[in-house]
Amino acid sequence: MMPERIETVIIGGGQAGLALSYCLTRLGHEHVVLERGRLAERWRSERWDSLTLLSPNWMTQLPGGRYQGNDPDGFVGREWVVRFLENYAAAFEAPLRCGVQAESVQPDDGCSRYLVRTTDLAHGSAATIAARN
Repeated sequence: MMPERIETVIIGGGQAGLALSYCLTRLGHEHVVLERGRLAERWRSERWDSLTLLSPNWMTQLPGGRYQGNDPDGFVGREWVVRFLENYAAAFEAPLRCGVQAESVQPDDGCSRYLVRTTDLAHGSAATIAARN
């Protein structure tokens, strides 16, 4: 099977992966964001219910998105962060593939690209993506 070809693969659909996706989208670069769980999975399932950010709300921002509430000196909680990331990704139609785990990233011998081997966790199917970045 021939690998799918994509310019850039981002591994992880958390705040860093989404911020990079936003920037690549604005620049018109083809890319995909692979997330093994749901969008912002670690915020959903690996944080305490009572967790709040350690910085005040006015500091909460990503490229093209920032806190817009009425408590700039407060501290948002876990559920707010999840909704913020969902809305952020939807606002620029981030090319997310949830439920896809990156198994390995290897240089493609003799080519200036990488082979990203993935597994679709819902179906157990494997695939390979050839990416320049």
